[in-house]
Amino acid sequence: MEPGQEIEQLRARVAHLEALVERLTGSRTDVRREPAARPSAGVDRRRMLRNGLRLSAAAVAGAGLLDAVGSSAAAADGDAVLVGQTVSPTSVTSPPTRITNPSTTTHAQVLLRVDNFSTNTRVLDDRLRAAVVGMIAGGDDAADFSPVGIYGEAGGGGDGVRGFSVDGSGVVGASGFGVGVTGTSDQGTGLAGITVTGTAITATAGQGDGLVASVDAGYAVKATSAWDDAAIFGIGPNGMGVLGSSEKGWGVAGQGATGVRADGVDAGVDASSDAGIAVKATTTTGTGVKVTSTSGEGVHVESGSGAALKVTSQSGSALDAFSDLGDGVHVQTDSGRGVFATSVTGAAVFASSHEAEAVVAQSDQSVAVSATSTWGPAVLGHSIQGPAIEARADAGIAATFQGSTAPIRLIPTATAGHPTTGRHQRGEIVVDHRGKLWVCTKVGTPGTWKRVAFV
Repeated sequence: MEPGQEIEQLRARVAHLEALVERLTGSRTDVRREPAARPSAGVDRRRMLRNGLRLSAAAVAGAGLLDAVGSSAAAADGDAVLVGQTVSPTSVTSPPTRITNPSTTTHAQVLLRVDNFSTNTRVLDDRLRAAVVGMIAGGDDAADFSPVGIYGEAGGGGDGVRGFSVDGSGVVGASGFGVGVTGTSDQGTGLAGITVTGTAITATAGQGDGLVASVDAGYAVKATSAWDDAAIFGIGPNGMGVLGSSEKGWGVAGQGATGVRADGVDAGVDASSDAGIAVKATTTTGTGVKVTSTSGEGVHVESGSGAALKVTSQSGSALDAFSDLGDGVHVQTDSGRGVFATSVTGAAVFASSHEAEAVVAQSDQSVAVSATSTWGPAVLGHSIQGPAIEARADAGIAATFQGSTAPIRLIPTATAGHPTTGRHQRGEIVVDHRGKLWVCTKVGTPGTWKRVAFV
């Protein structure tokens, strides 16, 4: 090392010791500065060594005094950050301590990294570019401990950890086996995601749960979207996109122009119940459940013993199902009712289909469709061209009727005699306005009719 470089290093060391003595003892130690022109490097070096030894002794004495009284040294602007010692700026208006990237074209991989390793170590991905990295790995002698890479806590309604991104994700939680992001709250919101145009929350996990949130009183997960987009959008290539479980409340609750919207290749909504209600929809004026399908089943509901689908409406349609090709509503049950619908004023069940059956019900042992009414008709069929109600049976009787007043009633026509216009089929039965019963015996226009005579 050149003599000039050695002198400059000694001079920097003396300046550092001066600052340390001043901070420890609260007094300024004056060290006589040498003029710029020096007689020789050897003499200047000896003087610098004497000053350094004297300042080192003062620093040791000051540190011993602080240890004796049990206090910590106060730092000042410009001091170095010392390992194992608390430092703070001169005032709250002091500039922040910053570590900046020296390059204007390339990011450093990490500017500040803190490792809390015991045995295992982790290697960063070469593609990672981060300002701060905190890592913890390895075992611990404590039987119960919570390893956390970066921990943030805020009081007074603040945010423990806040992430913001212009185009990407504000906070990304990824896990190879465990939970990616965990949000816990005693009373408030465990995890809240707000977005203007993009996705509020995106959670990805290799094998475990991408997002797990638990709360005692508030919402476990609450997401709000300002635009016509999904606040929560769950995709499960093999499993469930969204799974909600609650002991007393709602497992999944949706509120908005469309409360809950489900799109699926096989089934948009798959609901199952062992004893209770699989799907329950309630509305005061609108449609309780509206399902649209282009090729598959609009609604497919199965139940072990309870009601597979129960819908209640005060005035509108409790269930409105539409399908272009497939079944509007397909319900199957082993022992209970396939469909149970009640309505105060409107239609309990309204189904419409262009080509296939509007409603298809099938039951192995019990009634496929059960309708009950207090005042009006329990079942009302209306058709523009085809039969309003059609019953078929492969082995038994197609239809049976029972009533306290009469099992069946045929509405009389407005004229006397049999029909004289239109095409009619063999087996049609008509009652004219005089109460005479007529049967069509041959197909035609108007066909051949015979009056039934009673003996």
